[in-house]
Amino acid sequence: MNIRRKNRLWIACAVLAGLALTIGLVLYCAALEYRSLLYAGGNSLRQA
Repeated sequence: MNIRRKNRLWIACAVLAGLALTIGLVLYCAALEYRSLLYAGGNSLRQA
């Protein structure tokens, strides 16, 4: 495999992995926020 093509493949894989990690963390934080709003404990936006 060509060196330039191999480097381009690694960069594309790194970008895709970064996007997947970012989307996963955003969805995880959104689920936590939804859960904290659903089961209002001490820290809730509804109490403000």
